Amino acid sequence: MASRVAQWAFAAFYLVVAIIAIWGGFNELNPPLPPVTPQNPDPLPLLVNSGMVVAAMFYFLTAAGFLAVTFFSARDARASKEGALVVNLNLAFATFLGIVGVYLLWYGAQLLMLGGSFAYALSGVALLASAYFLMMRKPLGALIYAGIVAFWVLWSILEAGVDLIALLPRLAAWLVVGLWFLSPWHRAAMGKTAETRIDAGGRWVGFAAIAGALLLVVGALQGYPVVEGTKNEVAAGPAVTDWRNYGGVPEGQRFAQLTQIDTENVGKLKEAWRARTGVAYDFKQTPQMANGLLYICTAGNTLIAYDSDTGEKRWQYETKTEVPGGTLDRASTFARTCRGLGYHEAPPEYTGECAKRIIAGTVDARLIALDALTGQLCRSFGFDGQVNLVSGLGRSPLGNFMVTSTPLIAGDKVVVGGWVSDNQQIGNPSGVLRAYDALTGQFSWAWDMGNPGYHGLPDEGGEYTRGTPNVWSNTSYDPQLNWIFAPTGNSSPDYFDGELRSKESEENASSVVAIDAATGERKWVYQTVHRDIWDWDVPSQPVLVNIRKNGQGELIPAVAQPTKRGEVFLLDRRTGVPIYDTPELPVPQGPVKGETVTATQPFSSLPHFRDDRIEKDMWGLTPLDQLHCRIEFKKMRYEGLFTPPMEGGGGYGMAEDSWGGTFQYPGNAGGFNWGSVSVDADNGLLIGAPMLMGNRIVMRSLEARAADTERDAKRRAERAAARGASAGAGGPAPAGGPAPAIAPAPPAPAAGVTAVAPRAAQVFDQNRVLYRGDTRPFMSAWRLPLPFFNAVTELPCFEPPFSQIGAMDLNTGKLLWKRPVGSMKEVGPFGLPTGLPFMVGTPVQAGVMSTRGGLTFYGAALDSTFRAFDTRTGEVRWETQLPGAAQATPMSYLGKNGKQYVVITIPNPGWPNAATYRGAGGAAVPIDDKGGWVIAYALPDQPAQ
Repeated sequence: MASRVAQWAFAAFYLVVAIIAIWGGFNELNPPLPPVTPQNPDPLPLLVNSGMVVAAMFYFLTAAGFLAVTFFSARDARASKEGALVVNLNLAFATFLGIVGVYLLWYGAQLLMLGGSFAYALSGVALLASAYFLMMRKPLGALIYAGIVAFWVLWSILEAGVDLIALLPRLAAWLVVGLWFLSPWHRAAMGKTAETRIDAGGRWVGFAAIAGALLLVVGALQGYPVVEGTKNEVAAGPAVTDWRNYGGVPEGQRFAQLTQIDTENVGKLKEAWRARTGVAYDFKQTPQMANGLLYICTAGNTLIAYDSDTGEKRWQYETKTEVPGGTLDRASTFARTCRGLGYHEAPPEYTGECAKRIIAGTVDARLIALDALTGQLCRSFGFDGQVNLVSGLGRSPLGNFMVTSTPLIAGDKVVVGGWVSDNQQIGNPSGVLRAYDALTGQFSWAWDMGNPGYHGLPDEGGEYTRGTPNVWSNTSYDPQLNWIFAPTGNSSPDYFDGELRSKESEENASSVVAIDAATGERKWVYQTVHRDIWDWDVPSQPVLVNIRKNGQGELIPAVAQPTKRGEVFLLDRRTGVPIYDTPELPVPQGPVKGETVTATQPFSSLPHFRDDRIEKDMWGLTPLDQLHCRIEFKKMRYEGLFTPPMEGGGGYGMAEDSWGGTFQYPGNAGGFNWGSVSVDADNGLLIGAPMLMGNRIVMRSLEARAADTERDAKRRAERAAARGASAGAGGPAPAGGPAPAIAPAPPAPAAGVTAVAPRAAQVFDQNRVLYRGDTRPFMSAWRLPLPFFNAVTELPCFEPPFSQIGAMDLNTGKLLWKRPVGSMKEVGPFGLPTGLPFMVGTPVQAGVMSTRGGLTFYGAALDSTFRAFDTRTGEVRWETQLPGAAQATPMSYLGKNGKQYVVITIPNPGWPNAATYRGAGGAAVPIDDKGGWVIAYALPDQPAQ
């Protein structure tokens, strides 16, 4: 009786599998309507392309197979046939193997035709043979499967070495599935009894599985090499004990000159206090500390001061910033950004108000000065405490120009750049860098790339040169030279140059520039990317540090410039000349029609974090989705760094299956980004945590965009007609419809851009942008074959690490160590946390902070963990759980009570909070109404110094 019940239960299970597969097939052919969003309030239904049809066929093939198994199981259950349960289990297992074999053969053949690996097609053929012999109840089926496992063990060693993360998708699924051959059910299905020894085929599967498991164990035990770096005696003199600048000191070093917390006692570090800001969403600020107060700037530019020892709020100032997007929950991450504040102290002879002041930049383009001790507005600054930064930019609607990074205090001046809307259109607001008197707010000078040699205000009715590269990130200052070091962006459009950019823009784009703080005159420029069509603008604050070349000779005042490429350029900051060889090397040619690329690009000879990715680096949970990622990779053009962006398109729910484009690695988020790097300034060691995400860039021509627009307009009209709505020609576009891809004749300016520049030649005809570049992280679009989830794996299509932390010696040019940073505790496939504690290297933000105590602190990986690393070895000396993943660089200071504090800020929700990386574990809404966190750590009961 029990056996018959079990037979019926399994027959029902097989039927459920078949029904789910049928559902999945129809789901591919009738995909669900996209969700309504503020950006797309009236979404069109998804289209069905050839790739989705093929996926539907696999669903229907699965349904057919399991319907057959259901039939045989129900027939045998009705007849109460003895032994039928295991026989039909074996049949179901063989059916499963056969379907997987067909999948591997079909898509493996595609990969072969694209010039990829033969392993998947070969495995598909072998798996079909194994399935056939299993259905025939022949031991040869198990022997063939053992051969498949053995092949993958050997092939994995050749492709992945002994890297656990690279081995898992190649081996784990084969080993788990192979457990069937070691089970008593397999033995019984092959006609054996419980007393009979397992057949030879099963033994061989076991041997192969043991070899695979041992390989995984060896991979899990791998470490990383460590090289000893320079050790200097620390010069005598008072240490800087506060944190007045974004990078601690004007040079941007992110180096706390404090030794109270060191490698020996950091394990005792405890939370000293925490405060809640009351403001949710992005929280990228590194706090500043002076006068016993910790200064905070939140999303929406709310300014708060806390007691540095207790976390008690001392004052709060509402800047009443008009946030682009209306409200914080609807704003972009850029419109919610405030990375830091300027702190200025007047000279002793000053007798006016606000002798100590905070200067903030806002996303609605203002500079605001507050008394640092009271939080009161400094009315004598600018006009009633404010400077209008839109002045001189011409037409600049809200959100076209925003101050998202720290106003730099350079002597008696405050210097400010700005984030400028970019990407596709031309004629954006100027990327001008400006300086104002820090006490009066009076204009001092401007560096307008389009007007070299002129540093004054524009003529009446004029404006700064539109469309020039902007200085959106943090700048640094050398008080001895009285020079500013500014990282520059690239002119829009980001992925197409053509002949749209001026000579002056090309000369200063994607560079580090030295500027005289007294006059605004450019002293030198060093370009890290020529003719940038990869959006590899320079996002990192330049870091000023003194080093000895090859560890010998006099100290050289250097500037270390990290880049999105994952490289660091080290220059003599007096001349801009590279300290180590920086050769110009040949790069890939053959861009899209109408584009030109340079024959060579500069490459730093310092250690880098950007090893080229190749097909074997493609990743997944199983061989199935790894195969999908390999195919998508081979569809793109990739010849290493500087592969030009190419045409492409398609994808799930689009008119055609995915094709073309370019793989970009690292992607437009870096490498190094605005978090920059830290230096152990005593020893000339550089420590950084670059992100190693890759992007797919797809270029769409004017003609392709026009065809897309025409097709969507026709579909909307047909839907409106079906709804009984009026769709008369010439009427307004339906809500949510895209703007025309090609402007009507005569050429007209883009929306929000008017030709008001004094030079008549500046006419912003958007039809001159021959290609639009669409880019996004190269994530797996492989769907779990369970249609009611309708979920993609939401993992990058290439293997970890997706970030690393490492150290190099700038004196010798040697890499000291590097290792992944960030575990999978809170991230995983399908957006589900795995709970796995080992470091794999998750996406990251922000930067690191190092200390004279030999430690490097970091908390912006996607596992909500704050860690202290040994600067010289990379060993984790301390870690603690945070309420979310941090989005900012930590800092450290000596409190009024003599204790050293380490402080980090955390957004609510933890980043990524706007689907920055799908599946990265970030919530979309705040977890409560108390805002972000400011958390300070210190050693317990540490006596005052």
